[in-house]
Amino acid sequence: NQSTIAAVGIAAHEIGHVVNNDRKLNKYYYTYAKYGVEKDANVMALILLAPYYIEDKPEEYITVDGFMETFAIPEHQRAIAEKVLFG
Repeated sequence: NQSTIAAVGIAAHEIGHVVNNDRKLNKYYYTYAKYGVEKDANVMALILLAPYYIEDKPEEYITVDGFMETFAIPEHQRAIAEKVLFG
């Protein structure tokens, strides 16, 4: 269900802050997600989610569109998703 998928993405983003050792997260609450620590947390979220998308999937079935659809990744993160999946 879509709300569960969104919750997984949000959790991965917040875990990204922890993995990135971000400090004073409350000051970034309203920071635009394309820049700075929020962008870094988004990148880490996609890195954390990618193995779950790739797992047990033949290489020819691994696509950016599929990854983005599976985890409801916003379109503005397409380039990041592509880089995470394919380098």
